Amino acid sequence: AEVTHKSWFERLGDSIVSVLVGLFVVIPFSIALLWVNERRNAQLESLISHADAEAETVDAKQKDVSEYDGMLVHLEGEMVKGLEPVADKRFPAVKMETGCIMLTSDVQVYQWEETEHSEKKKDSVGGGETTTTTYTYKKVWSSSIINSSGFHVSGHTNIVQVTGLSAGSQTEINATVKIEDNYFLPEELTRQVANFQDASKLAGDTLQFGSYTFKPDGGFFYYPAKHGEPNTGDFRVKLTHAPDGPGSILALQMKDKKYDGGRTFGPYRAIPRGLCMGVSDQDLKKRLLAQAKKDGDDLYEEEKCWDLGPFMCLCCCCNIVTYCFTHLSTSSFGGGGGLSLTPEVFGGWAGQLNKKGCLDSVKLAGRATKWVIRIVGWLLLWAGFNALFTPLEVILDIIPFLGPYLGSGATAVMGFVNFLLTLVVAFLLVSIAYMIYHPMIGLLYLSITTGIVLGIGYVATLLSAKQKHD
Repeated sequence: AEVTHKSWFERLGDSIVSVLVGLFVVIPFSIALLWVNERRNAQLESLISHADAEAETVDAKQKDVSEYDGMLVHLEGEMVKGLEPVADKRFPAVKMETGCIMLTSDVQVYQWEETEHSEKKKDSVGGGETTTTTYTYKKVWSSSIINSSGFHVSGHTNIVQVTGLSAGSQTEINATVKIEDNYFLPEELTRQVANFQDASKLAGDTLQFGSYTFKPDGGFFYYPAKHGEPNTGDFRVKLTHAPDGPGSILALQMKDKKYDGGRTFGPYRAIPRGLCMGVSDQDLKKRLLAQAKKDGDDLYEEEKCWDLGPFMCLCCCCNIVTYCFTHLSTSSFGGGGGLSLTPEVFGGWAGQLNKKGCLDSVKLAGRATKWVIRIVGWLLLWAGFNALFTPLEVILDIIPFLGPYLGSGATAVMGFVNFLLTLVVAFLLVSIAYMIYHPMIGLLYLSITTGIVLGIGYVATLLSAKQKHD
């Protein structure tokens, strides 16, 4: 175990740094994250309501589908086929000439892994703090090579039994994936419609990497061949593939630039529709196609806040968060669009799924994304508010014997107060975002925010009156 000690002055210096980081980094970025997330969610809900009304189910077998260009189309349970050969780069013998959409190999190494655990204890006198750090070790199958030279305790050296083989997962995607005669799938949708299955049969009885021969056992290929418990440095490989099969699509139909006369898909995004839906069908299609072709930089320019003069500093955090939202891949996190950070409908599903099922899946993914980011934003905001009061705990800790208890008590009280403040700010941001896109829902959230503020004020008044009476 390692034991380190911080004096009261070192802790006070750290607490001042915490105040600065909380005030100028954590709080501004958490508010920006919450605001951009609520704006994104409100836009997505509005977009899905349009998608529900405009989506058309198309039979991919019909000869001419050009009339659907620029429209949100739904394909249900159509056969998805990979037309090109697919081979694994690390294991070239593992390949399929046709009938494969994707091929994945996952290489793992049996190694020592270090886990760190720290325990802090305040000094009874002097306001200092002692930290005891312990390190534990266990052997695990890891998808990366763990460097044991940085381990704190000797006797846990990692080695590798196979030279030149990189650990981790690698995926090969068929260069040409087609639905019937008309549609070619982009890579994003190919990933989503893939239905992975075990591919051990593609390798046969052994799997070869250079001069190393892997032997099968329980769905994996092992080197050296598995005999009882594995040893440090042993390798194992899992092979999976997505064969041709039925898939469902919900996306904007577009002309394919690569294949003459073919069609592909793009994201269905929000566009200006004029007052009282005053946009012709042809103009609507042109706007949807133009929006679908925009890249992350174009979307960022549309969504960013003012960045001129003094607004550059004021809107810096929002613009950084907006840049991340518009540039992160939005369609490679799993079926049905995954954790989409851009308001769009661009989904694929393995198997047969009707239009309602596709839209429900998009809604569910949107709600999951909304709540994950909400919780992260709330926790960051709460941590930022708590950071502002860390010097108070350190100052109280200097009091002999009682200081540590007073400091911990003050931290608990301020943590609860900051929790209430976090709720108020969070609900206020939700209210503002919905007031722009869904005024009625925005008024509901604003009412909740007002109720929280009035409730806090009422409780504070009661407590103050009780103290005066006592």
